[in-house]
Amino acid sequence: MHGLASIGSYGLGGYARQQAAEVAKSLPPDRLAEQPGWLALMPDIEMTGAAHVLRDVYGTRFAVIAGFAYPGGIDPSVYLLDFDANEYLDLAGAGVFDDVEQAAAAWRAEAGAVTEGDVAQGMEPVTPGVLGWLSYAEHTAELLTGPESQPLLDEYFRGPRRIQDITRKLSTKISRQSLREGDPAAAREAFTAWYSARHGDIPDQVAVQALAEEWLGVMLPGTEHAVSPRRSAAFRDQIAGWIYEDEAEGALVLLPEWVRWNGELAGMPSRLIDDAVCAAGRVP
Repeated sequence: MHGLASIGSYGLGGYARQQAAEVAKSLPPDRLAEQPGWLALMPDIEMTGAAHVLRDVYGTRFAVIAGFAYPGGIDPSVYLLDFDANEYLDLAGAGVFDDVEQAAAAWRAEAGAVTEGDVAQGMEPVTPGVLGWLSYAEHTAELLTGPESQPLLDEYFRGPRRIQDITRKLSTKISRQSLREGDPAAAREAFTAWYSARHGDIPDQVAVQALAEEWLGVMLPGTEHAVSPRRSAAFRDQIAGWIYEDEAEGALVLLPEWVRWNGELAGMPSRLIDDAVCAAGRVP
């Protein structure tokens, strides 16, 4: 019960803590005194110090690393949350580490954050925008979508709980940035103008509108213009499965240029854009 109170969501954790207290009332005083002192500290673990964020070179995957300790600064550690926003926002990994440097090294090894000629952004404090992402993740029902690896399943309760811990702690220090959903109609107009200037003709507006709605309907707000090979491949597969084949065919033709347009808006290096465009044009 003390363990669930430590890692369960605030509703589940509170209930577990209440039940543990009820059970304690029924124990003889000598048996209660035999319980180790650290057991009672478990539900009161909290975030301490600052939280940091790391992002990959594409801007579609990010990690949040925050320090935690039990009351009195006992057993300090850091918790890593690895988010994949290539398509729907997923919790790609999570775990406990001894310090920030160890957690950051583990994330870089897993996420492939550095590629030759392009260095990922360094560690930085959590910004209002990132806090907005965390709040979004906290309220995302399908954060763990499966099939997950065993290490991630081991964090099934603790990962979402630590997101709650971090958002509550940081909300007392910085203001969360509200996330605005993208406007498909505005995106269609902007892409059409860019495409027309580049090719001298107007793209199929039905296909552009469908592509904009699909893209913006899935994206984590604030990452709409980030592109990566994985994001391109995911959306190509998704579009290929549309019911209306004519609409899907038109969107697939436009997807490489849609990816290039977004990458340019994001100010990404041309080589990274080319990689994402190439993935968008591959046959699924």
